[in-house]
Amino acid sequence: MNLSDSILIAKIIVYDDHLAFKKLVERYQSDIRGLLFRLTNGNADIVDDLAQECFIRIYKYLSSYNAKAKFKTWLFRIAYNVFYEYCNKKKLNKLDLDSTELTNQESRSDSSIDFQQAIKVLNQNEKLVIVLYFEKGFTHKEISRISNQPLGTVKTNIMRGKEKLKKFYNYER
Repeated sequence: MNLSDSILIAKIIVYDDHLAFKKLVERYQSDIRGLLFRLTNGNADIVDDLAQECFIRIYKYLSSYNAKAKFKTWLFRIAYNVFYEYCNKKKLNKLDLDSTELTNQESRSDSSIDFQQAIKVLNQNEKLVIVLYFEKGFTHKEISRISNQPLGTVKTNIMRGKEKLKKFYNYER
């Protein structure tokens, strides 16, 4: 039986049900790791560490989740915060992450590699909103909540990101 997020959350909060938490992790692990993969330009070691920290925080702060908001939006906000704190702690900026080489390029599809290379032309804010909007399917409003940016800024960053990607693909071809 496939339990809803709200039932799993209730089981975790009320009964400290580790199996329910495991199901939540399995349900959202690829989404969280996918976002972190894009934000770190494919650095698998960093993704592993940050994803682990995300799920530790999710477990720790699950009781503070407000059920009025989408659970997935709350998860992605935590993932973004973990990434942002990592960058601040390591004093990283866009250039540091952009110099990260892709691992296992041979095993990835060409289109995945092309997109991974293409998003390197974006700044961190543009990269975040492009990945959340086009890959993860979040609305502008949800992205605004996740990134803690005004709605207008999110729309502008999506527009700028799309323009930069168009230029990149036209230049590459």
